[in-house]
Amino acid sequence: WKQNRGTQEFPAAEQEGVMAVIRETMPSEVQVLSVNRLEHPQRLSNFVQLEGRRQDRVGPPREYMLLHGAPWKAADNILEKGLNPEYGHLGRGTWLGQVAEACHSYSSKGPGPARSPGVHLYRMLLVACIPDYRDGDEERGFGVWRIQDSS
Repeated sequence: WKQNRGTQEFPAAEQEGVMAVIRETMPSEVQVLSVNRLEHPQRLSNFVQLEGRRQDRVGPPREYMLLHGAPWKAADNILEKGLNPEYGHLGRGTWLGQVAEACHSYSSKGPGPARSPGVHLYRMLLVACIPDYRDGDEERGFGVWRIQDSS
């Protein structure tokens, strides 16, 4: 994704990578209707600056693409303003993980519009992050991270 960030292009290979994560960690009865990239120029600029600062410390930072699940209405706010560690459902921090099914369990607490009886829309967000233990970030086990910085 680094080659195309900051552009409107969302290459098929990148989309397929996202779909592979979802297929591998989600029950087969779930249907993915779309995968979209959100361009948020100020947040991207902050992220690139953070990436540069962390690289200067000891070499390339550990960068992850992790999933975040949230109720439908909360996802609207996240898409508009970005993730905010102050509003963590499980305490301060943004909780991110590697398993789509676990993230979906948080999305399912507030489903979106019904497509048909018993079938609703849900959202999950794929987030780029660079955890830093000195900022209070911590891996809580099984690939679940609590991130304290909203950059």
